[in-house]
Amino acid sequence: MHTSVLKTSDAPDLRHAARLSGEKVLNPEKRSSFATGPARGPVLLLLAAGQGTRFGIAPKCAQSVNGVPLARYDIDAFRQFAGSPVVCVVGYRREEVMRALGREPIYIWSENPTAGTAFAAYEAFSLAELEQQNPVLLVAMGDRIVPSAMFQKVYETHVSGPREAELTLLVARQSSPHNFGKGRVQRGEDGRVRRIVEQREIDALTGSAEREALAGVSETNCALYALRARLLRRHLEVAHNRNAQRQYYLTDIVEGIHRQGGEIRTVATTPADAEYDLLCLDVTHPEDLGRLAEILRVLKHPPGEGPNSA
Repeated sequence: MHTSVLKTSDAPDLRHAARLSGEKVLNPEKRSSFATGPARGPVLLLLAAGQGTRFGIAPKCAQSVNGVPLARYDIDAFRQFAGSPVVCVVGYRREEVMRALGREPIYIWSENPTAGTAFAAYEAFSLAELEQQNPVLLVAMGDRIVPSAMFQKVYETHVSGPREAELTLLVARQSSPHNFGKGRVQRGEDGRVRRIVEQREIDALTGSAEREALAGVSETNCALYALRARLLRRHLEVAHNRNAQRQYYLTDIVEGIHRQGGEIRTVATTPADAEYDLLCLDVTHPEDLGRLAEILRVLKHPPGEGPNSA
């Protein structure tokens, strides 16, 4: 297998910076889950390639929470309402992550797991069936836990009405200082979502008025997206890393879809919701895993089964 790593500074957009290849499908026998024709229902695209430096050499998404690997919660939650395929992008200590998450997903290898979420999402298209069959993708992060009921709500919101949206986002209402570190959802005067601005980009702004305005935005990104596979690929191909972190941000697709006039819907979680703390917790420190375990115990429902699930 080809093992060279392309530097993110070598090319400004993903179609040149990342390599798509069928060789990156680590368990090609699982491609048979697409063999019966177009996928029925959504496909889960789980991004679990990163390390999480505060966890030492252990991969963050494989950390145990109440005896279950962190990213496994999302797989189980998705499976509660959909029988369609799960595609998981792995990179750092990929064999360890694959053992932890089980044999069910189709695994895609990321050559550069430090390049950003958009880089990993683009590499998923090494699985040609995603573009060929063009399912609705539910894109989730391996370091977050999304209850089954929320996967279902985001999907149903996306496809409802006379025509489905181009993009549906899960957002949270978080006032300062709880919104610090989260991507801010910026809307236009018409109320439509325009873009998501990451914390590092807010911090790098030279104009204090703009920086303060964005810092005060109370609508934040919860990192769950619903959109068609071909639309995702089209916007990822032109994504660049000209930003404060020199990474490819998955959130940049929001602005691209808005500029092209696409409909962007949102599903919001608020402090009144039972799963609010679960959805808003960003696991960046080992001690956060303890908080996560306690939240799950307080919710008093099995992993992957939201209290409103059928």
